[in-house]
Amino acid sequence: MIDIIQFFDVAYLTVNPPMTIVYMWPIVAVLLACVVGAVVLFVVKKRNENPVTKRVVALISNWLFYPAILALLLIFCRNQGITLISWRLWLLVLGIVWMAGIIYIFYNLVFTLPQQRRQINVQKIKQKYMPGSKEIGR
Repeated sequence: MIDIIQFFDVAYLTVNPPMTIVYMWPIVAVLLACVVGAVVLFVVKKRNENPVTKRVVALISNWLFYPAILALLLIFCRNQGITLISWRLWLLVLGIVWMAGIIYIFYNLVFTLPQQRRQINVQKIKQKYMPGSKEIGR
């Protein structure tokens, strides 16, 4: 069982890790799945026309891709025994950043994106009644 108190101990977070990566394979598999998911979302973003949906997909794909690549790099450095970069502290900081990204995406989904969606709908309604619009008179 994990002792949460260890995460506040600087000696535990900065100790040189063992050279084996056997116990890290599940984490590596999840991170690789995040990278593949981000690439798929990037392709979806390119094919989508709606700017609000593009924004949501961009937020999620960036949240998946960049921290996952950085975590894979940190795990590789941990496996190679590079002292300063392989500390547990960096993985903990990356986990905190990832959680902050979840909060940021949630905030955008709840507050910012519905407002943008309403603005786009209002612009479409206004555009429909503008002179020279294709929908008027025919």
